[in-house]
Amino acid sequence: FGAARSALQPVLAARWHLAPDQITAHEIGARLGGEGDDVRELFDLADEVKYSGHELTAADYSRWTRIVARQMTGENAS
Repeated sequence: FGAARSALQPVLAARWHLAPDQITAHEIGARLGGEGDDVRELFDLADEVKYSGHELTAADYSRWTRIVARQMTGENAS
C-alpha cells in the first residue's frame, strides 16, 4: 500500500499541477469528491498496514490493484 501511494502521488500531482508531497487524503477529497473515496481509503490503509501490521487477503490486493491501475491510467479521473 505504501508503494501504491508512492506511485499515485506523482501521477496525481502531475495531473493537478502540484508537488507530490501535496497529494494527501484531504487534497484527494477536495479534487475527486466521492469518486476519490477509494483512493483516500488506500492512503489511509497504507498508514494502517505500515504501523499496525494489518494483513489483507488476496481479494483485497486484487481490488486495490484495480483501483490503482484505474488512477494510473486516468480512467474515471477528474
